[in-house]
Amino acid sequence: MTTTRPVVPAATSAAPPPRRPWLRFLLAGLLAVAAGAVAFLLLGVADTAVTASLQAAAQGPASGFAATVHPDTYAVYSLEGAAVSDISVTAPDGGRLTVTPSSEAFTWGPHREGLQVGSFEVPVGAGLTDYRVAATPAAGSGEVTLAVTTFDVVGFNRLVAWGAVGILVVNVGVAAAVLVFWAPRAPAGRPARRPSRPAPAPPEAG
Repeated sequence: MTTTRPVVPAATSAAPPPRRPWLRFLLAGLLAVAAGAVAFLLLGVADTAVTASLQAAAQGPASGFAATVHPDTYAVYSLEGAAVSDISVTAPDGGRLTVTPSSEAFTWGPHREGLQVGSFEVPVGAGLTDYRVAATPAAGSGEVTLAVTTFDVVGFNRLVAWGAVGILVVNVGVAAAVLVFWAPRAPAGRPARRPSRPAPAPPEAG
């Protein structure tokens, strides 16, 4: 009598989930776009802050105007971007403050060019005092409007620019890392499965 051995089905492994390689490209693109949008927004907010500060500053012609100041460091700006020389800051008693000349260009408002032409420091103990600010326009400058404020436009713009560059570098770096390290890889080879031996048939009763 022939004994039929039971057939043991081969073990089957679960299929790996389908890969979506387009997800990494989508995420990298979103990171790059977000970095550009945030940097652009940051620069726009900075321009608004600079414009508001200059509009609120004490202003007057280069021939001379009164600016109410207190002990602090002040910057003098040429709102038209024209160069000036011989800046003078005179106290009511006739004393003059030392003015450090500078020439730092910047943009503000609707496509306007400004120029930081100098800075001075009001000494401690002076209180709230009206100082007369005047300057001599450079040759061919025409009418020059000066502004005096404690707001450091050049330093603020430099800080904002570095912040925008930092945001772009970080986000672009993360996007590149996503593209490199999230790349699909071939599945590692598995060791061959040894076929299972069927159980021996029980002996037939005599």
